[in-house]
Amino acid sequence: MKNNFARIAENYKKNLKIRLENNNDERIKPVFSASNTDYEISERIKAIPCGGIGLVDQLIKRTGLPNMINENIHLLKRHKPYFESDHILNIAYNIVCGGTCLEDIELLRNNISYMDALGAKRVPDPTTAGDFLRRFEEDDIWKLMDVFNEANTIVWENTLDKRSRRACILDVDGKIQSTYGECKEGMDMSYTGEWGFSTLAITEATTGAHLHVVNRAGNALSQEGADEWIDKSINTVKKTFDSVYLRGDSAFSLTWKFDEWNDQDVKFIFGYDAFPNLVKKADLLGKNEWKSFSKPKKRREKKRKKKQRVKEVAVIRRKYKNIIQKKLYVSEFKYRPGKCKKDYRVIVLKKIVDVKKGQQLLFEDVRYFFYITNIYDTCSTDLIKFIHGRCNHENKIEQLANGIHALKMPAAEFMANWAYMVICSLAWNIKSWLGLLMVDKVKGEELIKAEFKSFQNKIIQIPCQVLTTGRKIIFRYLNYNLWIESSYATFIKIKKMKFSSA
Repeated sequence: MKNNFARIAENYKKNLKIRLENNNDERIKPVFSASNTDYEISERIKAIPCGGIGLVDQLIKRTGLPNMINENIHLLKRHKPYFESDHILNIAYNIVCGGTCLEDIELLRNNISYMDALGAKRVPDPTTAGDFLRRFEEDDIWKLMDVFNEANTIVWENTLDKRSRRACILDVDGKIQSTYGECKEGMDMSYTGEWGFSTLAITEATTGAHLHVVNRAGNALSQEGADEWIDKSINTVKKTFDSVYLRGDSAFSLTWKFDEWNDQDVKFIFGYDAFPNLVKKADLLGKNEWKSFSKPKKRREKKRKKKQRVKEVAVIRRKYKNIIQKKLYVSEFKYRPGKCKKDYRVIVLKKIVDVKKGQQLLFEDVRYFFYITNIYDTCSTDLIKFIHGRCNHENKIEQLANGIHALKMPAAEFMANWAYMVICSLAWNIKSWLGLLMVDKVKGEELIKAEFKSFQNKIIQIPCQVLTTGRKIIFRYLNYNLWIESSYATFIKIKKMKFSSA
């Protein structure tokens, strides 16, 4: 890190410390006291609000992603002037810089400093971007996901140590995305009665990277075609990781695939429907075969006084039916599904609940939750906690919809919308890659877990002056935040790296 950068950053921190120090002095006037305000426009100094785009663009160039896109995706007969990589990165960078739809590209293409920052004379407009998306066929989308996953593999190979590469966790789940459009190709009515699409998302849990995002008609079941995409994801992560774990809810208990995955040494644990024969098996288990189970409690430095549960008070006052969990027990037994040739381990979670009306106890009820797995070297309680960790995947899918706005369905054509989803997922993976590359490992883990808006505020939305001198583009920070030093150190690290192909 250059001496002048460290010195200036230290001055900013000292200034902030003085400003944020709480001295409890009583004031006569409000803190917000600006009164004489005016605006001017600079003739010589040019700046952009999304200064972190330089870091992102440097990362993309170092991984060789533009070349991989142009070598594998052939949608344009002539390049006048844009290549396929220009169109794809234009859409992805729009999301990274805070855009929520194709129309937001218009703001960027009218920002001279933004184009200077990317070394571009101009960038495609929203209409051109939409026309490009309509060129995609299904084979092209498959190839694009393969290219992005090749980039995933390259980053993993160059950032994860041997310990981190011992095992990966693949989370699989679906989401119903409703739409108000009338002319969206492929839209259909889901089981909830909503018109829209059924999205399948497969994610590597530790790094947070999306591997495959699949667009399907709204009436498609969650598990429909999932086996093919799961197999593709397994093949992708096996290039880097020693072992693979699959997690999913009961919809993804694809029993006809269990023996095949087991033979490939792929570990899995899925929810399993409470069929009558399984409930009967659970009822026949002896008392000594059940172990008490408790959910892990959140650790807090300071104990807080418990607040009144407003919902529960209202339910009791209005004498609604209320189900209160009393105890949890866990047990297990062997079971062979009808489409399998081998026995598998079934974990049973027994919930004992009180069913009340108001404050009156109606009856005590027993409910069973089943999980099927081929993992035998882990105790049943730890496996329950492991499968419950899948809940974080639902947060990633929520970010897919509302963080990077990948499920906007901006076009009328089905394949165009699918292509848009995949390109937007690149923006999310960029966040994951930067987290893995962070010099400060604590902040790197924080970045991987962060929501996309938080990533933008910490890394991207930093005002920068853009200077173009000779063959060099200089980003000069015009403000300071707590992440600037880590961002700068990571930028220097990326510039020195030469990513080796996996």
